[in-house]
Amino acid sequence: MREDAQTAHVVRATLHRMAQATRYNRWLMDMVRPHVGTCVLDVGCGLGTFVPLAAQAHTFVALEADPQLLDEARQRWTQYANVHFCLGDITDPATVRRLRRWPFDTVLFLNVLEHIADDRRALDHARDLLAPNGRLVLYVLAGPRLYGRLDAGLGHRRRYTRRGLTRLLRETALHPVVCRPVNTLGLVGWWLDNLWGRWDRIPTWQIRLFDAVVPFWQPWERALRRLWPDLPGLSLLCVAIRRD
Repeated sequence: MREDAQTAHVVRATLHRMAQATRYNRWLMDMVRPHVGTCVLDVGCGLGTFVPLAAQAHTFVALEADPQLLDEARQRWTQYANVHFCLGDITDPATVRRLRRWPFDTVLFLNVLEHIADDRRALDHARDLLAPNGRLVLYVLAGPRLYGRLDAGLGHRRRYTRRGLTRLLRETALHPVVCRPVNTLGLVGWWLDNLWGRWDRIPTWQIRLFDAVVPFWQPWERALRRLWPDLPGLSLLCVAIRRD
C-alpha cells in the first residue's frame, strides 16, 4: 500500500509538471484531433490536459479513477459546458454500465494504457462502449527495451511494440488503421535518462527544455519520417475502428 501511495504521488506530481508542457501537449492534440468525433470518452483524463479537444465535440466525458485529480480537472476546465467529469475505472463493469448512456464515437487513451494492469479488459470495455465504426485512439509508450527505473517510478506497467499492440487490438475485435511511432526526440532523452539518470520521475528542467525544443523539432521529425517511416519513437499513435 505504501508503494501504491508513493506511485500515486509521483504520478500526480508528473501530471502537474507535464501540464506545463503546453507546446508538447498542443503537438499531441494536433496529432489526435483529426480522429476525434462528436461524442468522446477520455479515459484517464488526469488533470484534463486534453479536455480542450471538447471544443470540436458535442459531448466530452472525462473519466478518471483518482478523485483528487478529477476534482482538480473539474475546477480547471469550467469553461466547457459540454464536458462531463466522471469518477471511475474503465476496467470496472459498474463504471462501464454508467457510461452506456452516451453513444461514443471516439474513445481516447492518451498516455494511459501503459498504466492499466489489465489492458486487455480495458480495451474490451472500450470497444463495448463504442458505436459501430467508432474510433479508439491510443497514444502509448513504445519500446519494451527502454523500460527502466523511470518507468517503474511513474507507474508504467509495460511498453508496447507496434506488432504486439496491433495484435492486442485485433484480439479485442478492433481493426487498426493507423499505428506509427512518434516523438524520436523524446526517445533519445528517455534513453539518456535510463543510461545516466538516477531519478524515478522526470525532472522539471527536462520537461521545460523538451517543451522549448518541440516547435523546432516538429518539422525535422516530419521530414525524417517521410524518408524513414519506421523511424523509432518514444511512443506509438494508433487508431482502431470497431467493425461489427
